[in-house]
Amino acid sequence: MLDFAVLMSCYKNDNPIFLKEAIESSYTNQTLKPNAFYIMVDGPVGSNIEDVLSFYENKYPGIFIVNRLPVNKGLGNALRVGVELSKFEYIVRMDSDDISKETRFEKLIECAENNPEYAIIGSYTAEFESNPNDIMSVRTLKSTQHEIFAQSKKRSPVSHVSVVLKRSAVLDSGNYMDFLLYEDYYLWVRMLQKGYKFYNISEILVFVRTDKDRYKRKGSKLYIDSTKKFQSYLLESGYINKGEYMRNSYGRILVAIIPSGFRKIIYEKILRVHPQKFNFNKT
Repeated sequence: MLDFAVLMSCYKNDNPIFLKEAIESSYTNQTLKPNAFYIMVDGPVGSNIEDVLSFYENKYPGIFIVNRLPVNKGLGNALRVGVELSKFEYIVRMDSDDISKETRFEKLIECAENNPEYAIIGSYTAEFESNPNDIMSVRTLKSTQHEIFAQSKKRSPVSHVSVVLKRSAVLDSGNYMDFLLYEDYYLWVRMLQKGYKFYNISEILVFVRTDKDRYKRKGSKLYIDSTKKFQSYLLESGYINKGEYMRNSYGRILVAIIPSGFRKIIYEKILRVHPQKFNFNKT
């Protein structure tokens, strides 16, 4: 199959136990292993995290490549550096606290190999709080290019933690850039504007860890300000029209200012799918 690398970023507030679980699920337990595993350390981290990173560096020399950035500059910058460092055309994204299904890489790379026209391939994701066997909700996504493009005018059309990226297409679109809370969506829009093709596999390949404060954060001033800024960018760049801008902005602000309990219902009952509809066999 195609050669590929994994790209992960971590920083000081990450949980070292979750970090190790994420790495194990994305290397040791995979049916198809990557040729390289790049970990961008976004600024200084504690000894517990360093112990995890050093363990894999020493156990798999030449495979695990840890790049320690001297200053924390955010996810966009860390991933930009990682894409530039990669020697491989295909790059699978992985977060430092999620869990990959054992066949995730095999299915992503097989799809990429059979469909070289795709610059981004994602998948469904399942969300959990503490136990990956206790799924709270599932994020489903559109598959065809037409549907994905239409979806992108409303919200992110792919799940960032699930994707395999085509490096040349990412670089041609300007690579990752700083855009607080919207680093991935910002990249997707620029790639779609250039005509690159996207696809989502209609299967759960990543188990995404959430926490009880997730819905509170989506009501913060920081979230509202970043949302306004991003929607303004979409309007000013001509990606959406004024009507779409009003719908997106006011809809998100309304959801942000309501009590977090109601916000949780909207995300889990309207924007997600009930887990009973899916088979969660991790292999």
